[in-house]
Order: sequence, then structure tokens, then C-alpha cells
Amino acid sequence: MEDGGSHEARSSLWSTAKPAGRDEVKSAAPPGRAPARLPTRVRSELRWKLLLARLVVSVAAVVVTVVVVPGISIDGRFWVWALLLGAVFGVLNGVVKPVLQILTIRYLFLSWGLVLLAINSATLWLLELLVSPLDIENAFSLLAGGFVIGLVVPVLETVVGLGRPIVEPSGESTLTRTP
Repeated sequence: MEDGGSHEARSSLWSTAKPAGRDEVKSAAPPGRAPARLPTRVRSELRWKLLLARLVVSVAAVVVTVVVVPGISIDGRFWVWALLLGAVFGVLNGVVKPVLQILTIRYLFLSWGLVLLAINSATLWLLELLVSPLDIENAFSLLAGGFVIGLVVPVLETVVGLGRPIVEPSGESTLTRTP
């Protein structure tokens, strides 16, 4: 080369991309760089941490709802049943709630989000049907519990770090960024 400079490929963690095999998965990379790979061991460890964090959020949401809303109570051993209720509530939130949201998406916009209150109340009602020590006295308690759960779960998910951040650590907004 005439200028004496060499144009060698730079090697870094981000640019040495290999095809994804059975033991590797893609991970997010900074803009303009190729994604790195995570080993299966790290991926499975992250899954357990995510599952544990979701369990903690579900248990805390159920406990806060039982403590705050009059007319909702747990019969028997409080903490044992609270753990079981949190686990069942987590499954309902992960499986039943998205199905109900998809089925009612048309009415979500028409009702300015009040359908979410009905979905949260329906999830709480299913929780009462599935786990007998949870006792909900009347419809007002059910609606109030749906409202409290609708507020507590997103707040706890944000505190624990389960939600997607609005602003990345680099300061760039994830809402306005184009892929």
C-alpha cells in the first residue's frame, strides 16, 4: 500500500461472529456491531434467574393485593399459600392473560384500557378458583384486586429489571431508534 498503513481486520469480541450452533445463542450487540454469542451454560443460568425474578414479582403482587384490598384473604398458613398463589398467578399471567389480551384487543382501544381491569380481575378470579385458600368476598373486592394487581405487577417488574428500559445506558431512546 502506498501510504504504508495496513488494513488488517480488527478482531474483537463483537466482530468474531461464528455461525450459531447448538450450544450458542445470539445476544444483543451495540448498534453497528455484529452480535456476540452466549454459551448454553450462561443462557440456562439467565433463564433460572428470570424465572426466579418472575416468581418473586408474582408472590409480592399477590401478597400486596391480599394485604391492601379489603375482602381478599388467604385462609391457613399465609406464606405457604402466598408462595403457591404466586406460582399459579405467574403461570396465569404468562399463559392466560396474553390470550385474553389478544381476544379483547379490539375493545382495549375502545374502552381506553378498562378492559385491562377486567382481564386482571378475570385472572384473579381464576386464581381463586384454582387455589382454594384464596377467598374473595364480593365483586368490589375482585375489581379492586384487579386494579391493585394491574398497578403492582408493572411497578415490581420495573424495579426488578424484567421490563425493557425506555432509555438505554448509552442515552439513546429505545422508542425512537430505527433498526
